[in-house]
Amino acid sequence: MSKEYIFRNKIYFDNCLKSAERLIDRGKFSSATHLLKDLATFAYGNCTGYYTNWKLESLLIQIGKNLTNEKEDFVFVNDIDKSNGLKILHIATTIYETGGHTRLLTNWIKNDPENTHGLVLTSQVDPLPSLLHETNHLLFKFHCLDVESSILSRAESLRVISKSFDLIILHIHPDDIIPVIAYSVDDLPPIAFMNHADHIFSVGMSVSDITLQIRPSCIEVDEERRGSRNQCFIPIPVEITSNERKYDTSTARNILGLSSNEKILLSTGAAYKFTPSERHNFFACAITVLDKNPVARLVIAGIGKEDELAVRYDHPRITYLGLVSKDDLAIYEQACDLYIESFPFASFTAMLQAGLLGKTIHLMPSPFFLSKFFKSRYPFEYASDANEWINKLDNLLKDDVAFKDIQDDQYSLLSVEYTKANWQKWVSSFYCKARNIKHITTISKKSKHYFGSNETALSLLDFHYSIPPLIRYVDLNFINRLKQVFYFIQTGRSLKEIGRKKILDFLFLPTRIRLINLF
Repeated sequence: MSKEYIFRNKIYFDNCLKSAERLIDRGKFSSATHLLKDLATFAYGNCTGYYTNWKLESLLIQIGKNLTNEKEDFVFVNDIDKSNGLKILHIATTIYETGGHTRLLTNWIKNDPENTHGLVLTSQVDPLPSLLHETNHLLFKFHCLDVESSILSRAESLRVISKSFDLIILHIHPDDIIPVIAYSVDDLPPIAFMNHADHIFSVGMSVSDITLQIRPSCIEVDEERRGSRNQCFIPIPVEITSNERKYDTSTARNILGLSSNEKILLSTGAAYKFTPSERHNFFACAITVLDKNPVARLVIAGIGKEDELAVRYDHPRITYLGLVSKDDLAIYEQACDLYIESFPFASFTAMLQAGLLGKTIHLMPSPFFLSKFFKSRYPFEYASDANEWINKLDNLLKDDVAFKDIQDDQYSLLSVEYTKANWQKWVSSFYCKARNIKHITTISKKSKHYFGSNETALSLLDFHYSIPPLIRYVDLNFINRLKQVFYFIQTGRSLKEIGRKKILDFLFLPTRIRLINLF
């Protein structure tokens, strides 16, 4: 079923790209832009077998080359002292109060004071998180593009802003097409793409001169599946703040009301990261271990007690916290004995954070490539199956000597590989490489798609984003509008999702009236 689902998504995506191309051929750049944004979001949330699609990239480049230069007088950066290191512009779509993506960005700025940093957010709607306030004094310039303005207008502004910097780093969401349109010309600084969502489809390869990988295992793979150029490994910079080391284990437990006689296991992540698959069932494994160890308690941050998974896997010694603040999570991290990696999908930053606090890490069993962070060797070994995972965790809970040995060895490795000093070494190497690169756009001739076990796993992760609304296609002629309805049917979805009247209006009413009726 998963392969059939992926194939249907791919066919729909490919066909809709043809519709976008027809709109561009007719000079309908605004309509095409909105459609391409919707398709990027569709491919991000529904596995198509693509990790990069060069047809979509080429259409975005074509739109970008037709941008006007009306905002050339836009002032973002005045005279900059070029003697004080590199002037680096970070681009993000939106940033959050929690999550590894935001922390990856803010830690970069905090850990690199030798250079000057600017930040532009292309689509920030929510209030700015406190994490950003921690870096405000380090930012040379900060700007939120106006979300009320069009995609094309924001792309124009971003292009002008970027010309004042020496290096651009994209920390964007996988479906953010604004930088691709903005950077479709060559007279710009070198552009690096931070591949923080390395397991799924993303846009941006066509305008990226360097790809930054947080997992070294992705370098060879992404040369093949994304056509990535000039790749560099950059370890996740994990900084443990004084607040995150504020309490010893006993004090943290007293604050939280946790028993000093229990072994506290902590796991974190959004609900989808724990959703059982044919190969993995986090809860079944965890409950087996809890039933064998009456002194053990599992605490899960990210799943609320009313959530479907919590109701289905209710247990007297599983505590579902729901969403917690950064400060509250820090107390739980200090209170726990072990960090249990979520599966089938992992949270790399959270896992490293716990390890650098000196907590023992128990990795998932038999990971898919998209969830595998370490090479499987001591002290970070992946169990081959669920039974081995259960037995290893059971042994850690019962053998204090083995527990202490692996805890010490894990911390020794992490405290070398993921320190600020080691991160700065890798970043310095990247900066040297970037200085010698000239920005160019590149389009490959053929997009590669895949239907293996990784993609099957991704289809389980899918958010099942809805297809682009019919409003995106009103500028097509009748025959091509009819094709669009047929493409929709091919996905296996029901026409009832749209409604009979809207379909008839879409097909037969004049354009001006169709616009009114479809909004």
